[in-house]
Amino acid sequence: MPVQKNKIPCSVPILTRNSERYLRECLESVRNFADVFLLDGNSTDSTRPIAAEFGVPVLSQVDTEEPNVKIENFGAMRKKAADMTKCDWILVLDSDEYITPDLERKISKIVAGSDVNMAYKVPYFMKIGEKLVKYSFSQNSGIRLYNKKSGIIWNSRTKVHEKFLIPKHVRQVMSKHTFVSHVLPARECREKDRQYITIARKKMLSSEIDKKDRRKLLQACFLNLGRSVNIIRKIMLVYAKHGYKNSLPVSQVLRYVKYFLMISLFRFVQFVRTFGGSM
Repeated sequence: MPVQKNKIPCSVPILTRNSERYLRECLESVRNFADVFLLDGNSTDSTRPIAAEFGVPVLSQVDTEEPNVKIENFGAMRKKAADMTKCDWILVLDSDEYITPDLERKISKIVAGSDVNMAYKVPYFMKIGEKLVKYSFSQNSGIRLYNKKSGIIWNSRTKVHEKFLIPKHVRQVMSKHTFVSHVLPARECREKDRQYITIARKKMLSSEIDKKDRRKLLQACFLNLGRSVNIIRKIMLVYAKHGYKNSLPVSQVLRYVKYFLMISLFRFVQFVRTFGGSM
């Protein structure tokens, strides 16, 4: 499908798998973008019909008709999606997120004349049900808008919590405008959390580690342990300053703490195994 004229010349590749719950809101927010498409994991819900309502093309993540295929390598899949884009500017957006009108106007100005070597970080608010979470331990989502000509690419080795490979000449700027990210109730997030942790565990515990790297493993162990402690420290300050009503619930905070504790444990197991032990 060709790039649509008279629209914002920016691509929006969206990864989906049974994403019907928030997809309409997501696609409505990017109606004015020239190149919007889904890279889908053979959804069996209304994801594809909803995309058809908006005239959004749906491409397949995998070369199989197997239904509901889970992503095993998010970094590689992000890169695959980026390689399919038709515009130089790319907006990174998930199916459970939507941009605000102010952010849309800002993006329109950026892609019309900004330096291609500028990359834009965009803060966000979480939304749980009808509750807009105004305060959390972190509201920086990282780079969400960038130009392919800058040399920025997805790191296909980051299987979960994917990251960019960013050339040194790229200048990173924080946007003043925001997007909104829907968050499922904590009990409904468990499957997604288990998927991330399983992928991380498989990657870390199946890889061969040279003994000369054991210091790095120990550092990574303490780094992730420190991240979990820092989350608790930050959220306690948030609760003390802003109260609980408009802040991230404890149940959601504990999800992040658990993730980094598990990563710390996996790194420690790797460290022990470099000495010939097993766990």
